[in-house]
Amino acid sequence: MGTGAELAAYAAFAAAAVGTYSAIEQGNAAKDQKDYQAAQAQADADAAAAQSEVEANQIRKSVQKQRAQARAALAESGVNVDVGTAELVQSDIEQEGEKDALTTIYNGTTKKRQLLAQAQGLTIAGANAQNAGYFNAGSSALSGISNASGWKSKTNGAK
Repeated sequence: MGTGAELAAYAAFAAAAVGTYSAIEQGNAAKDQKDYQAAQAQADADAAAAQSEVEANQIRKSVQKQRAQARAALAESGVNVDVGTAELVQSDIEQEGEKDALTTIYNGTTKKRQLLAQAQGLTIAGANAQNAGYFNAGSSALSGISNASGWKSKTNGAK
């Protein structure tokens, strides 16, 4: 069995090894978590864009129904639906509906961009966390080596 000083040096090396491993694993775990969150944000971005397209199509279908109802009401009252005010009413219904549909798509695209920017930020944060883990591991290793080498200089001076 070694002396107390030797045991202290071994303990310092062991602590450095454990600290180094732990720091690397913490960095990797943080990166994995951020990568998962980034992937979720990307999926949410795609869903937001797809949802806006679905809503825009629903608006367009609704507008076509509204235009048909207006056309039928005008025709029933004896108005020529293809000219003048009747045509302007139908055109206005269609234009306003298309504007609503395009606004919905624009909002979905904006939401998608926001979520993709969030995903990119999470990816960067994950890489930074992993790098911090590596730096902490290096610091832990150097600290353990320093503690162990301090033992050698103390024991060499005592002889």
